[in-house]
Order: sequence, then C-alpha cells, then structure tokens
Amino acid sequence: MSEGLHDFVRMGELPLQAEQILPLLSNEDGTYLDQEGTIWDFKESWPFSYSDAYFAGICRLVCAFANTEGGLIIFGVNDKNRKGGLTKVRPNLDRFEQAFKDLTGDRPHLQVKHYESGKLGAVDILLVGRKDASARPLRFQRDLHNYSKEAIYIRNGSEVRAATSNDVATLYLRADHDENLEPPKGQLPPSPATVREFVGRMDAVDRIFHWLTLPDEPRAFLYGKGGSGKSTIAYQVYKSIKISGGGYKVAGVPLDRLIFISAKARFLDVEKQESATFVGLDFQNECELYQAILVLADFDLDNKRLNELDYLRNSIRELFDTTSCFIVIDDIDTLSTAHEETGMDFLFGALWRARKPSKVLYTLRNRPTQSLSSSLEIPGMKGAEFETFVSVCARQFGVQEPGAATRDTMILPTSEGRPLVIESIIALRRTTGNYPDAVRLFESEAGNDVRDYVFKREWDALDKTDRGREILTILALYDKPISVEDIATISRLDASKIRDALASVQEIFLTSEVAGEETIYSIGPLTGRFVLASALNLNLYETIKTRVQNFKNTFYADSPSLNRFVQRFHRAAAAQLNGEDRYLRLLLDELDREKNPQVAEDPRFLCLRATARLTLDRRDLSRARLDFQSAMDFRHCPEADQLMLWLRAEKAGDSGDKMTQEILHRVLAAKGYDISFKTRVMFDRACYLYIRGKSSISTEPHGAVDLLKESLALHLQSYRSFSDINSPLLSRSEEYCRNTCFTLGNHLNNSSDSDQMFSILAQATKGGRTFVDPVVEPLLSVIRESLHRVSRQGDALQRKIGRFEKMISDLTQGDVWQDKRNRVYFEKTAADLKSRYRGALKVPKL
Repeated sequence: MSEGLHDFVRMGELPLQAEQILPLLSNEDGTYLDQEGTIWDFKESWPFSYSDAYFAGICRLVCAFANTEGGLIIFGVNDKNRKGGLTKVRPNLDRFEQAFKDLTGDRPHLQVKHYESGKLGAVDILLVGRKDASARPLRFQRDLHNYSKEAIYIRNGSEVRAATSNDVATLYLRADHDENLEPPKGQLPPSPATVREFVGRMDAVDRIFHWLTLPDEPRAFLYGKGGSGKSTIAYQVYKSIKISGGGYKVAGVPLDRLIFISAKARFLDVEKQESATFVGLDFQNECELYQAILVLADFDLDNKRLNELDYLRNSIRELFDTTSCFIVIDDIDTLSTAHEETGMDFLFGALWRARKPSKVLYTLRNRPTQSLSSSLEIPGMKGAEFETFVSVCARQFGVQEPGAATRDTMILPTSEGRPLVIESIIALRRTTGNYPDAVRLFESEAGNDVRDYVFKREWDALDKTDRGREILTILALYDKPISVEDIATISRLDASKIRDALASVQEIFLTSEVAGEETIYSIGPLTGRFVLASALNLNLYETIKTRVQNFKNTFYADSPSLNRFVQRFHRAAAAQLNGEDRYLRLLLDELDREKNPQVAEDPRFLCLRATARLTLDRRDLSRARLDFQSAMDFRHCPEADQLMLWLRAEKAGDSGDKMTQEILHRVLAAKGYDISFKTRVMFDRACYLYIRGKSSISTEPHGAVDLLKESLALHLQSYRSFSDINSPLLSRSEEYCRNTCFTLGNHLNNSSDSDQMFSILAQATKGGRTFVDPVVEPLLSVIRESLHRVSRQGDALQRKIGRFEKMISDLTQGDVWQDKRNRVYFEKTAADLKSRYRGALKVPKL
C-alpha cells in the first residue's frame, strides 16, 4: 500500500481517478485508516482562515513533509468515525500557497485534487513534494500561535516534531539521483566535544549547510566566546557529511574531499577540570597550515620543498583547481593572537580564483571584522536548548539532574550558557553533596583552569596601550552595567580611548545592551571572576579598586591620614595670610606626591589638593579644575568655601563663561547642596555674565546681548528663590535684576531691536519659577522708549503694540508676581501706554 503512495509522492503527481489512490488510504469497510503514516495524514477540513492556529498547524505539517520525504494530506475525514465527506471548504491552492510563502518565505511543490467515492465520501488531497536536496529546509520566518520560528519540523513516523542533530542527514544530505554514492574522501578525526550527544544548535547547522550551497561565498566564520561550542558545531557538520554525504554537492558541484585541521594548542579535560596539551594540533604557522591541507588531501608533494612558502601556495592553487574541498580550520585565532600570519587572505584569493568550488569554514573567538557578512556568532545556550544540554550532561556524568530553580538561577548565570562551563559544573557534582556546592566550588579555585582556558589567551594578547585590561577591571569591580560616561569618570580617560579599549575587549569579554539611547556594558560572573584574578597583577589595580569603591560609595569613612592633611592645610593657609607661603608649598608638594590610593583617590583629598593649589596661586587653575571635576564626577560635593574658591578662580580665568556654567550645572544636579547655596551659585554666575555683557556692549554687541539675556534669566530665578527662603541677599538680587534689565533694554533700543525684549522676557518667565517685580520700571521704560521711536510709523507701531499686548497678557495671567501692588501698577501703566499709542494710530499723516 505505502509503496503506491510513495510512487505518487516521488513523481509529484496525483492520479486522476479516485480508485487509483483512495483504496490505498482506506479499510475494506469504507472507512479511512485509523493511523497516520510517514507520508500521509488526515485532517477534517481545508483551512477556512489563512492566519489562525489551524492554518499554522497545516503549514507546520507541510514543512515537515517537505523536509522529510514529502507526503499527502487528506482533507475531509472525520477524526472519530473515519468517514469521508466532512470538508465544507473548497480548497483554494493559490491563496494557500501565497499565505504559506508569506509565513515561510518559500513555495514548495504542492498539488491538490478533489476525489469522490460513493463508499468513502468526498475528500481533497494535497500532495506535498519533497524539497530539493540543495534547498534549505522549510521553516517559519516568524512565530505563529504555538509554533516557533526557531524550530525546523520533520515527519517522524506518524508525528511531526522539531528536528535535532540526529536528523541532519535527513534534512541536508539526501542525494536526489543516487543515495548509494560513496561519501567524500577524507579522515574523520576524534570529536572535540566531551559530551557525546550533540544537542541543539540547529540554527547554526542550518546556516552552515545553506552557505555550502552558495556559489559566491567560499569561506565562512563561526565565532563566539571561549567554550561556546564553535568547534563542536563545525565538527558535527563535517562528521555528518563524512558519514552520510554520498553525492553531496558544494555550490552545485559534487564534493570530492573533506579536511579537518586545528591550530588548538590546548584543550580542557572536563573530567579532571584542567587544561592539557592538545594532541590533535595540526599547524602553528602559515607554512604548516598549507602542509596540513595538502597532506590530508593526499596531494603529491615534493618533500624537499615542504618549507618553501611559494611552492606550498602554488600547490594549494593546483589542489583547488582539481578538487572540490570542504575544509574546517579550527581555532585559527591561536595564530592571530600569537601575531602569526593566518594565511586567510591567500586562501580566500585561491578559493575564488579556483576552477572548482571549495569551501573553508573557520572557527575563532574574535569577531571577524574582515568578513562579517559571511560570519555566524555562536552565543551561549539558553531556553530549551540549555535545559536539554543540562539533562544530557547529567546522564553522561552519572549524576542527578539539577532542579529547575538551581539550573536556571545558579548554573545558567555562572556558566553564561557556555557548554564547556556547564559540563564542568555538572562534572563537579560527582564530588560534592549538591549542585549549589558544585557551583561554589567552581567559583573558587576549582574553576581556575576552566576560566584560564576560556579567557587567558585573549587576555594575554590584549595590547597594554589600549587600556582594555583596566576597563575590564573596572567592570568586574563595579559588578553591574555601566555607561561609557561612568567608565570615563572612574578611569579618567578620554572617551576616544575608552571606545578603543571597549572595541578591543568587546567580543570576548563584554556584554552590551541599550538602555534608552545609551549603551551600557557589563561582564558575566564567569568573566568577572577571571578578570578579578588576573587583574591583581596590574600596576593600577589598587588605584582602580579604590576609584570604583569611591564611585559606588555614598558615605566616606573617616580617614586619619586625610584629617592630618586638612589640619596642616588650615595652619598653612593661616600662615599665608601673614605673608608666609612656605608651609603651603611644602604641603602641596606632599599632596602631589601622595601615592596611597586609599588617600590619593578619595574625592575629599582631591578637593583639598585643589583648594590648596588655588589658595597658593589661582593661576594654577587647570590642575585644580581637574581635581574638582574628578571629585564631583564621583558624586562628591566639595565644601561650600572650596567650591566658591573654584568659582571665583574660574570667573577670573579665560574660560570663565564655559566653566562657571559647568559649575552651576553640577551644583544644581548635586544632592548635597541646599537651595540657599544653589541659588547663591546661580546668582554669582548671573553677576559674572552681567559684568561681562555690560563691558562688551561697545566691542561685541551681539555677544553682549546673549550674555545679558542669560544673566537676566538667572537673576529673575535667583530673586524668586531668595524670596522663597527669605535670604539676606534678596535686596542685592533685586538691584542686579533691575540694572541688568535696564542695561539690556537700553542696548536693544539703541540698536533698534527692542522687539527682542518681549521674547527675552517671555522665555525668562517660562515655567513660572521667576518673579518680575524688580524689572517693572526698567521694562516699562524700555517699552515707552520703543513705542516712542516708532510712534510716527503706523505699521511698525501697530506690530509693536500687538507684541506689547501679548506680553501684558502673559505677565498678568502667569504666577510671576511677588506683590499684587506691582502687578496692578504694571497693568495700569501698560493700559495707559497702550491707549495713548493706539490713539496715535488714528492721527492722519500730514
């Protein structure tokens, strides 16, 4: 029976008559078979919707048939009584094919026919052709209802299931023309994996087999962090082709030769929890790489010329011209991290110029920036793949499987999902009482060899000038995600140097994520423990450790050493007031030479050193500024007298505008200052801007306007704040508000730009944190003068009055008045001015 059905499926054609196929699917009593088979399945109805769960299940079945041997779906059979004639939906193959293509991106060979039988009833049969041997397996491109896009479905007996590594031959290695062909020539080396059963990784396997069919990409890269399973995946593909690849084609040409070579110098013995020399090492430099390829390809070599690089290269070219090869070059960055030539460029050129197509698959840890389009990152395991792998490891090592909570909250984060580390932790369970003890043992000295195997090669290869090790140490000590800005604060490096350092360590050591519009960086527990152990040898380790502690602190413990410096400073400062600065110079010299990180990195020490420097000589501002900035970057608030000393020094310096603004922003953002001090700093900057603006009116009129505008806005805010806290500086603030408004208004009137005053005041009072009482008189004066100047220019006066009315409306409606009497006075005077000049508009011109 099934042979006849197989014939229809193989031919891809349904018979014309019901009598030719329905008896093969039915019993003698007129019912359809109770059991589905490898190539047939019964459904009650053709799908009515092309987006619901039933449709998704049909598509899953179509994928499974196409990925296996093809099959038949019989619609219209009652699931209970097995009678036909149930379907009431007329098949629309065009709509189904389009919906299927939208879901999978592919369109398999499909054919549908309607059959009627008096005894069996009417049914519709959909024939699903087997996919072409060189085509990728059909799979969903998006999750649909309960079906995942991660799964590749196959038909297994009468069931549909997700494919596993055991199904690689079924999915990718079925020769269409002759399944009895010999597999390609080549040796099968021992597996690099400790765990015998290959688990998951089907997406990576699928993409590798797809790459093997492409005519225009002769090389590809599997990259990922140490212990992520790259070598195992490459080996599994290689092994599958070696065992089941009879007739397999690379880029449409039959594959002749398989070669697997490795530059791996060491491997991890999971059973012993230690690394050892790898006996399968094939090459250590470019010359040995070519020798290994040629020897394993049985190339006829001249033994006298084996060390001649040009001869070896010519031989490689000849090999690729005559033989179609699939070559796996494992752990190639053993050479690159040792600064050896890898031969990648030469092989790439030889591959794409060769007469026959060949493919080279590299495995490496570092991201292959030279060929990202043909690269595949192998991440750590997670989800169902991780759970299955843990179960497989427990069986192999003969230990109890961990509970779900222990597995997901301890083993997964500790291992970062790396198969090699998962194996190591589960192997430790044999000598411990439980899994928490195994994890703790791994996190201590028992895991040192594993961590060294995973990271040490890349750590040693880091360029000392790139600061990558220092950045990693900061992340390990900080132990939570951190931004580039915070890294800059702790390291005191330029942002460009930090970016270079992050680039040098990102692929092997770091994890990054986007928080809002900012990228933040972190390292996992496994990475962190290795970095902390290795960083102990860094010259700056104690300094970095102290800085990180200070950055995390909100409270600083009492420091006897720092207290002694403070007492000496007060005595030296008093002596300087009497004309003796020798003690202050000696103290500053000691402060500059202080090397103990516990003292020298304390933000209080930095503020003291900056204060001593400015007390001695305010011209030495740049070094003092760096200390103050570093202290405040660590969220420390300098004492009020220290910060005011810094502010006064900046006001006298060449970059006073920029730096007084920075100080103001830092003070306003700090939590350690009260509103009185914050307002005082705001007032000081406003006064500074006023003095600069007033003095530059004649030389830089446009710049003067900008300075006076900001000054007026800050003075108005300061006045309201001083008023709210009943500050003794209120009367002085009122005077500066008035003077600034008079100066700005007169300058704008003199430059025939008085309209700007309306927008300046509107902007300054926006948000309601100002009182305008101090500027009533200067404002009315500016308006009077402005209106008077255009009183005989009808259109200009009309526009000016319109803007004047708008400002009146804004000021009388907003919460910007301290005293109601001032508001009434302003409204009355403004109304008189408006009435007077509106009357002027009605006077006819002479």
